[in-house]
Amino acid sequence: MPESIGALGDLVTGGLAADALTPAAGRAGKHHSPHCANCGNAVTARFCAHCGQPTHIHRSMLHVGEEFLHGLTHFDGKAWQTLPMLVLKPGRLTRDYVYGKRARYVPPVALFLLTVFLMFFAFSFIKMPATDLDLEVGKTRAERVVQAKKAHAAEAAAKAGLVEAEAKLAALGKDPNGKPGAAGTQAGAVAALEAATNLASAVRERADTAIDHPEKVQGPLEVDWKENLKSLSTNPSLNVNMGGLTSEAQLRHALANPDLTLFKLQEKAYKYSWLLIPLSLPWLWMMFAWRRSVHLYDHAVFSLYSLSFMSLLFVADVALTRLARLEVGPVIGISLLIAPVHIFVQMKGAYALGFWSAAWRTGFLLIGAILSLSLFIAAIVLLGIAA
Repeated sequence: MPESIGALGDLVTGGLAADALTPAAGRAGKHHSPHCANCGNAVTARFCAHCGQPTHIHRSMLHVGEEFLHGLTHFDGKAWQTLPMLVLKPGRLTRDYVYGKRARYVPPVALFLLTVFLMFFAFSFIKMPATDLDLEVGKTRAERVVQAKKAHAAEAAAKAGLVEAEAKLAALGKDPNGKPGAAGTQAGAVAALEAATNLASAVRERADTAIDHPEKVQGPLEVDWKENLKSLSTNPSLNVNMGGLTSEAQLRHALANPDLTLFKLQEKAYKYSWLLIPLSLPWLWMMFAWRRSVHLYDHAVFSLYSLSFMSLLFVADVALTRLARLEVGPVIGISLLIAPVHIFVQMKGAYALGFWSAAWRTGFLLIGAILSLSLFIAAIVLLGIAA
């Protein structure tokens, strides 16, 4: 819940930032004063002809709510013209904006800011899945008793292995002639056996409960991946060499605090999402380097609108899987088909290309997008761990 509240705050902030970049028309209300409150010039309409400020000055809490509503939705008509074009006719939207038809549309920078904030708001509702073990529960009590006996035997074997591994580790610590690194390797084995023992104990507890209360153990057994990461952080055999980009101590701290690490990664991705724009521009430039009529500005507009659509596509995926309860696999599969089709349609319309000319450029851009996204993710992971 706190994460969702924080994300909602980010969403409102993003909406207001976008609103500041693209001030709305038509929100001034009725004209009440013959002079502009800002510059003092005479006014006869809803806006001052000298400085552009609305002539009606609101001083009510209702207007504060309206400002937030507008900041979140751009409730001035532009959004309802821009979003359908972004989804259905992205090429025409990009071309119109590049060649001067801009008054009717939300500017690409403002739309990018708003959709990125909206995407991270949706991201806060995603829960990292646990590893599930489908454990069969016997239909009769006698079958469940047999399963419980097997679970007890497995737990006993795991505990015996752990005791033996710990004894070997203790012996290595007392042997001054032991091979270098042997203690670290054995410590890693101890950590792995400890995790296996914990899992065996969880299976045994489940089997014991199932003997008389099978209804309490319906569904798969969830294995906490966070605990596995924490055990890995204490593994002495863990050796990291990233050329000074991050230290082993920083990585161990990140593994020992997975919730904090995930929060930091999300925060870094949110703050540095703008890096996706310069990362995408070289690929677009290479495809049109010989066309003097195409400028870098055109590519920037293309990139901003395209990234805005991908952000909205992610939001739709979250809504369908979390709210509509649809299966994650099919939803992601459909999105992976929609994304290249959208890029193709936008490419074809924005640059006035033929079918095959747009097709090969779409393929090239998809490869560039994968590489750019990989670089972005790597940078975010390094920033999140090193911070």
